[in-house]
Amino acid sequence: MSISLAEQALVDVFADLDAERFEKVIERLAEDCHLADELTGTWLHGRDRIAGYLLAQQGVVTKIQSHLTGIVMDQVGADLALLTFNINQRYFLDGVERRENLSASVIFRDVVGEQQLVLFHLGQAGTAPSGGSDDMPDVAPAAPAPGFGDRLRSRREASGMSLRELARSAGLSASFLSQIERSQAEPSVQSLRRLSEALDVDITTLLGAPDVDLPRHITRASERTRLSLIGAGYTVHPFGTLKNGSLEASVVEIESGGEIGDPERAWSGEQFVYVIAGRLHLRDGRQVTELGPDDGGFVFGERPLRLGCSGATPVRLLLVQTTEPR
Repeated sequence: MSISLAEQALVDVFADLDAERFEKVIERLAEDCHLADELTGTWLHGRDRIAGYLLAQQGVVTKIQSHLTGIVMDQVGADLALLTFNINQRYFLDGVERRENLSASVIFRDVVGEQQLVLFHLGQAGTAPSGGSDDMPDVAPAAPAPGFGDRLRSRREASGMSLRELARSAGLSASFLSQIERSQAEPSVQSLRRLSEALDVDITTLLGAPDVDLPRHITRASERTRLSLIGAGYTVHPFGTLKNGSLEASVVEIESGGEIGDPERAWSGEQFVYVIAGRLHLRDGRQVTELGPDDGGFVFGERPLRLGCSGATPVRLLLVQTTEPR
């Protein structure tokens, strides 16, 4: 097998990945191909299964930029070539920018001049690859709020859904969902909405802290979890949810011009809102009510409710609500 053919096949694979032409990559897969999913720590075997995995990345993994260095080829059989290399990669995972320095290996099989991909493995490199692009430094992903991944996994398991079932129902990749559950990635607003719909719970319930014991539970300021949603413009500090599922409370901070609440989903319980600082508007259908510091009120009904910041500075509020039946 010619070295140039194997190297060109490798370059072409990553060119197709960068251009998000996943179907082109699938065309190169051998029937007995093996792919290591480094995000979930599992191997995928067989062309059909890997093809399904790759197609699930469309629209989830975007804006890919790959820089390959240190390519070394070894002939490991009459028709097999092993290539090892380093890769410096930038991409967006469900709208969140990621940068990786990886060590990698692939095996190509020469079938009448056609290079078929037999094995594809990516692993975390210990150091940045030599010769990498200076404008693509290694950046660790932002850490999500403590406990959110555990809460999401508990909700999923309580619903009887496997990780892949929930991922499919929410329109996410199993790799990304696994990252969220292991607190290695933070969900975007769109992803969170998809997950809440798939689990049939409200977003604020999904963001809540772990269930608390009765008859009394005290949460110190230093003990509360914190979750800033990507692109949402608000931060949630949940106190928790009673184990009987009847009540939950959170302190919410909304940036200027931001809103919270699902416009497509009505809350079937009751809510109490108290403004600590800033100016808040309640948008109930076409009706808008303005609230200032120390204002508060109860909200009832079956229509979707939006809470937003009306002033130039963030609004901080206490939100207490009865939870929907579990």
